[in-house]
Amino acid sequence: MQPCLKVNTYCEIILADGTLIRGMNTCNVDGLDVCPRVTAGCKTGEGYELCNPQSHAEMTALAQLDPLIQYPGAIAMIWHQDNWSCGDCQRALVARGIRTHVIGDWNTHPTWELDK
Repeated sequence: MQPCLKVNTYCEIILADGTLIRGMNTCNVDGLDVCPRVTAGCKTGEGYELCNPQSHAEMTALAQLDPLIQYPGAIAMIWHQDNWSCGDCQRALVARGIRTHVIGDWNTHPTWELDK
């Protein structure tokens, strides 16, 4: 397992006490230098069966937190060249009490609060 070869995508969860948790997209393409999705000409969101992704950055970061604790006041910053976060990841963050999501950075990309 290694970081995604197509896009260096990671998620930083900043807890209310300032603790920083970082996760990144991972895939199962050991031994390759170029993402098989790139080689096949896939668009964003397509062809994941080619690289057998193991986890999105948001889920990798969440896996480091205690699964029985809610984290109200925490902020999820998702750094992704395509500026999106899938619905499953958004819902998983909200389920843990992390309702403020930022795509990119505070100054140039959208921030939103999620309730569901």
